[in-house]
Amino acid sequence: MKINSPSKPPQSRWGKILFGGLLGYLLVCLYIYSIQKELLYHPERFNREDQIKAAQQFHGKEFFDLKGEFCGWMIGDEQSPLHSQKTILILHGNEAPAVIRDYLSKPFRSNPLTESWPVLLFEYPGFGHREGAPEESIIVEKALQAVDSIQGPILLVGESLGTGVASYIAAKRPLKIEGLLLITPFNNMTTTASVHYPLLPISLILTERYPSDKLLQNYPGKVAFMIAEKDQIIPAWIGEKLYDSLQNPKQKWIIPNADHNSISHHPQEIWWQEAIEFLAKPS
Repeated sequence: MKINSPSKPPQSRWGKILFGGLLGYLLVCLYIYSIQKELLYHPERFNREDQIKAAQQFHGKEFFDLKGEFCGWMIGDEQSPLHSQKTILILHGNEAPAVIRDYLSKPFRSNPLTESWPVLLFEYPGFGHREGAPEESIIVEKALQAVDSIQGPILLVGESLGTGVASYIAAKRPLKIEGLLLITPFNNMTTTASVHYPLLPISLILTERYPSDKLLQNYPGKVAFMIAEKDQIIPAWIGEKLYDSLQNPKQKWIIPNADHNSISHHPQEIWWQEAIEFLAKPS
């Protein structure tokens, strides 16, 4: 006579399923944690000779900080007695290196209020031909070295990722930064990453945080915002959340129908003219 073995209780089967699901979820979290810098930073590398040729098209020259490290491309003579001793420092977004970001300087070089000011297109470690690898603490350290190597006050411009770096600089060197322009900004990286990975515990996983909303509480100067209305990478509401958190003298421009990478940089655009006037004219 065959005796059937008792079947496993349903709760035991469900327990194994739940345990397997939890284990899989934890492994995904661990994997995302381990590759988060690769997901965040997308540096493009170019050799130095090609970049020097590209920089010649906008009369840019290599700029070295006080420690002798290459840190970007200077347009104009930072020692020239003809300008007002103010410098525009531009911190670009992800992927393409600083030498390809000359478009960010054109509105300033075409405006009578700022046309004589030298412009530094700052380069991140690991981008272009600059040595190193991108990482929040390292990028901020090198950016501060560049700031400390510039004589006189600075008008700071950040684009996308660069808005997080700019917020660090404004917080740590508030007396040197006379104004701040944030283009497609985010309030902090935790909020932004949560939009793209809604099912993950981002606040526990993330190490690269760029907490602009907290940092800018320590900056008393003017802040201008350019927010892309249809931004799919950093949704407009995130930039507006940062704007609403500040008590500074501030203005914002919501660029109609613009996505993250399609804000027009033509000098005649009204938002450029008004933003430069807001930041460059004495209060």
